Amino acid sequence: MDFKNKFVKIDHQLLYELDEEGKRRFQICPPKTIKGIRKIPLTEKAVHALKKQKEYMLKHGLIDNHTVDGHSGFVFLTKKFQLWSVVQLDIILHKIVYDYNSIEVAAGILEGREPELLPNITAHILRHTACTRMAEAGMDQRTLQEIMGHSNLAITMKVYNHVDDKRMRDEIEKFDEKRSRDSRASGHIAG
Repeated sequence: MDFKNKFVKIDHQLLYELDEEGKRRFQICPPKTIKGIRKIPLTEKAVHALKKQKEYMLKHGLIDNHTVDGHSGFVFLTKKFQLWSVVQLDIILHKIVYDYNSIEVAAGILEGREPELLPNITAHILRHTACTRMAEAGMDQRTLQEIMGHSNLAITMKVYNHVDDKRMRDEIEKFDEKRSRDSRASGHIAG
């Protein structure tokens, strides 16, 4: 992490997989594709949160408790101070959704309405959501492709850039507003 310039460099990933001896263990592996090697800009909020997490880990002597294939300094550990696997994160997300939906079903019955249930959420779905939110905010498509680490823009736009009715409505309203402003500026009536 480069806090000064507000970037995180991605050049490897931590995976919990079978090793060459057939035993499951944490391993450092390269990203799936060459485009997966990248620098990702961080928001101010992300920089602040990462600094606080790193300070916490240093304060409690946890930052160098694990070394995997020569890499150390992991800033996120489980509550038992172990390394995280994606499967563990997905299990926690599943439990959160299950607990929320259970409460929402009961509330719906008590209030005589249909419950508003959350869909299944995984770490990868959070990636989809982040990409979609950046696109909705108007992020340049090529920049978004680089942040996501996709080899071509079509992947970013087709797979990760979800469009729903609200997003289409918002885009049409922005279009209408721009046409109205342009017409007023040129002295014409919008139509």
